[in-house]
Amino acid sequence: VFVSDPKLYAIMGPPGEAIEKVGLKGLASGDAQISPDHANFIVNNGHAQAGDVLRLIATARHSVAERTGIAMLAEVRHLLPDGT
Repeated sequence: VFVSDPKLYAIMGPPGEAIEKVGLKGLASGDAQISPDHANFIVNNGHAQAGDVLRLIATARHSVAERTGIAMLAEVRHLLPDGT
């Protein structure tokens, strides 16, 4: 989900490790979940909606930034139905 950042590596390691270190590995929102196997993945456990995924992305970004001062950049892009 998140881009690797050398500054984050120096403080906490890769994004998945940083997310795990702030205690979010396995966190769910609706049917979306930060993977219990690799925290830099979000899985759909059946009927996840975009909002579920976006909430998890926002929570992970906020929690890691709060601990490190580094805002993780998402690799994924969210497009509206009209393509913008």
